[in-house]
Parts: sequence; C-alpha cells; structure tokens
Amino acid sequence: MSLLRGNDPFQIADGGASIAIGAPHHGTHPNVDADKGTGPIAWALAQRLNARVVVVSDLRRTVDVNKNPLRFDGAKQRYALRYQNELFAGLPSLIAEVHGHVSGQYAIEIATGFELDRTDAGDVRFL
Repeated sequence: MSLLRGNDPFQIADGGASIAIGAPHHGTHPNVDADKGTGPIAWALAQRLNARVVVVSDLRRTVDVNKNPLRFDGAKQRYALRYQNELFAGLPSLIAEVHGHVSGQYAIEIATGFELDRTDAGDVRFL
C-alpha cells in the first residue's frame, strides 16, 4: 500500500474482509484545510484489518466528499459520488472513516460515516 500517486486524488486498494476504511479529507500540504496525516493511518488500519481503503487527498477545499452528493453539482458531485461508490463497493459490513480533529479533545477521530436516508432505495440496502 502506498500514498504515491499521479494526478488522481483517489488512492484505493481492495482487501479480503468485508470492511472499508475511508480517509475523505487527507491532506499532503502544510497549512491546508485538510486532515493532514489521516491517509497513512487509514492505509495502516486497512492493512491490519485486511480491509478496502479509500483515501482522497487534497480535495477538502474543493468538496467535502463524504457529504450528500445531491448538495453538489458538476465535478464536486462526481468526486462525492466516486468516494461513496468506492467506499460502499462490495457492500461492506463495516465502514469507518478516519478524520483529523482540529477542535476536539483528540487529534484523530475514527467514526462510521454516513447518515442514510430511509426513503432512498440505495440506502435501504444498508439499513
């Protein structure tokens, strides 16, 4: 697993377990509004758990990819849809996201990600 990449802000690797780990706001540059350092944590956790990993780098100022894609249009919506489609690929039984936490008690937060909509057919599968 590696964070070396070309122009694609997405780094994705499959795992054997029914688990997905996401880092939607990883940042690689200092003083950028992003969760700097969350990508390597997501990769390490995914490797340890044999989980799928989806890391999005340096898009935080452009779009919050783990929010409802219907809030966005154009490229922003495509990024959000891609992140969520990649994270939910294979219908994992557990999804966790790694976030930085600038105002909390701890610097890193790991949480389940999405608020699912009971009226959306796609979300109903996960509920």
